This record gives sequence, C-alpha cells and structure tokens, in this order.
Amino acid sequence: MYNNASSAGTRLLPVMRYRDVAGAIAWLGRAFGFQEHHVVRCDDGSILYAVLSFANALIMLGPVRSTEFDGLMKQPDEIGGAETQSCYFVVDDAAAHCAAAKAAGAAIVLDVKEYDYGGQGYSCRDPEGHIWSFGTYNPCRASATGDRVRRRNLLVAAALVVAIGVGGWLAVAGQFGSLIETRNGIAEVLAGRQAAATAENEALRRIGQELIEERHSREAVERALVLERSAKVAAERAAEAARSRLAEWQKTRGSDSQEQSSLPGPSKQMQVPKPRPARKATPGVAVRPMSAPAP
Repeated sequence: MYNNASSAGTRLLPVMRYRDVAGAIAWLGRAFGFQEHHVVRCDDGSILYAVLSFANALIMLGPVRSTEFDGLMKQPDEIGGAETQSCYFVVDDAAAHCAAAKAAGAAIVLDVKEYDYGGQGYSCRDPEGHIWSFGTYNPCRASATGDRVRRRNLLVAAALVVAIGVGGWLAVAGQFGSLIETRNGIAEVLAGRQAAATAENEALRRIGQELIEERHSREAVERALVLERSAKVAAERAAEAARSRLAEWQKTRGSDSQEQSSLPGPSKQMQVPKPRPARKATPGVAVRPMSAPAP
C-alpha cells in the first residue's frame, strides 16, 4: 500500500474551477481573506492552477477547460445555480466575516444564524456562483472537548466512589474501634472494604457501559443518515423513471390517436329488402306459388 506519511503539508485540497482564475484570486482575497500561496502559469502566461491559503487550510483554483477531468464537472450557472459540493471554513467572528463578504459583492444565500450544534455561520455565493460557508463551529475542537469532558467525568466518578469507600471504612473503624481486635469487628471492617470495592467496580462498569451505549447510539444515527440518503436517491431515480415512462406512454398514445383519426368512417348499412307477406289461402281456391324475385 502506498504510504505518504512523510510528505509535508495538508492532505486535503478542495478544487474550485473558475473561468477567470486571476479575477477569482483577487476577489476571494478581498471578500473572504484568502491569501495567494502558490501560482503555476503556462508558457503563454495564463494560470494553470493556483493554491490559496486560509489560516492553516489550502484550496486549489483551476481554469474551466475542455480536458477529460473538466468533462466530469459543471459550473453552477450550467445546472441552474446548484452546487454538488461546498467548502466550510472556521472563522472567529461569523457576523464580521459576513459583513466583509457582503461589502465585496458576495450574494448571501443563508444569513448569519445560530447552529443547533453550537456556534454561528452563514453561506454565500461568489461572482461565478460557487457556494461558500463560514462559521465559528469547529468540529475538531468540539470532538476533543467532548473526549476531555468524558474522561473528566470518569475520573470524578471514580474519585467519588473511592472517597465513599474510604469514608465508610473510617466510620466503621471509629464507631467500632473497641471491637477491631475481636473477630466480629475485623469481619465487619473487611465487609465494609469489600462493599466499597464492589461499589467502585459497579460504578466503573456502569460508566463503561454508558460510554459503549453512547458510541452505539452515534453509530446508529450515522447508519440512519446513510439509509435516509440512499432512500432519497432511490426515490429520485424512481420518480425520474416514472416521468420518462409517462412521457413515452403519452407520446405513444398521441401517435395511436392520429392513426385512428385518419381511418374512413363506418360504411352505411346495406339495405336488406323486407320479405313480402304470405297470401292467405281462400277455401276452394288454389293458390299459385309466388316466384322468386329476379336477381
């Protein structure tokens, strides 16, 4: 397996395409505070790609071209302003950063608001339609803080259990000091120590079980989100297939209607002559049989 653990720098560089790379570099610096880190130019002076820095993060800008890679991507204005991906950057003051971006001409699509999981943030579009998000919530810092809080709670709980056990033992020793040398007194002291140790082990077991349940709950939520996204994609595909079948059926039905309208109308029914009524026979008179009509 390839190992690049010794390579320096960041491992993740989001790539953004722009029709005017030089203009995008200047605008991103004014609006968001990006700084030019590295620019590579072609022989004709045009920019092949550029790397910009934002605090300790890096992004790469490239021109819109007709390469094999570019054939896999679309600009926002080519798909109704939609974006399939977006970058999120951590800032110290979301409101101040939003004001600077708005002053530089950014189109604010989601104004500054409080996040349910903590912090503030907003989202905006740049001149070529890409969506950027900035906020004060730092997922890495939140994860580290949560780990520290859990470890601290575990140590506090363990300390409380030990303190309770020692206090109980001292209480027993003080109350029954006169009986410590006797067999019954020693048995009670040992029982108190055993109970304290049992309580301590039970508290540690419960804490460990709570940590396991918390991890399982988080994994269940992540699996539910994956299933929800998969169901959404499947529903969209099914809806698209249904629309295609409906359009094909309507097209076929229209063709059948045109063919039926071009056929001649029903022919008039043939007039069948009614048969003549039979002549009544008169007594004593011979009846001559009627001859068949000429064809």
